[in-house]
Amino acid sequence: MNRKKSQILLKGYAEFLYTKRKKKHVEEQFLTIEDQKELERTESEVNIEKRAFICVVHKGEIVGTVYICPKCRTFYCGKCAKALKKKGDKCWSCETKIVL
Repeated sequence: MNRKKSQILLKGYAEFLYTKRKKKHVEEQFLTIEDQKELERTESEVNIEKRAFICVVHKGEIVGTVYICPKCRTFYCGKCAKALKKKGDKCWSCETKIVL
């Protein structure tokens, strides 16, 4: 191991111990400069996809609480799931009892 890499590791370890004593959660800083550049390059290649969940009852996007049928994985918003349970209805897709 070269001297520069050793110094970076020791510095990172010292900072880690210092913050650990203060009971703060900090990522360990054991990455070399080359590793940091590789990580940045990899992060830029990741695609993030936003997925909207649609309630089968009111046909709108679910915001807030989501109920997922344990048998068929159908999505309901919390409000519609509570209303269906109160009425005594079952899952619209597989007829499984709604359990909240």
